[in-house]
Amino acid sequence: MDTVPHEHFFRVLDVFNREVVIITDPKAIAQPFQADAYDYVKSVNGKKILEAILGNGLINAEGQDHKVRLSYFRFCLG
Repeated sequence: MDTVPHEHFFRVLDVFNREVVIITDPKAIAQPFQADAYDYVKSVNGKKILEAILGNGLINAEGQDHKVRLSYFRFCLG
């Protein structure tokens, strides 16, 4: 097998036998964090884990709520 048709992502099964897509292309990974950050929502489980670890703050906020919290954060830093 010399070539892989989709060399920048692959599908695996997690420990609960659920399908997970792993992305290895740096441009594809950067897309949700840079260009379209407010178009992507976190999964319910991911949000619960983040909230348990970090609390309900800037990292866990989405959409307009995140924009408002970010503006407060930027104001505090000067």
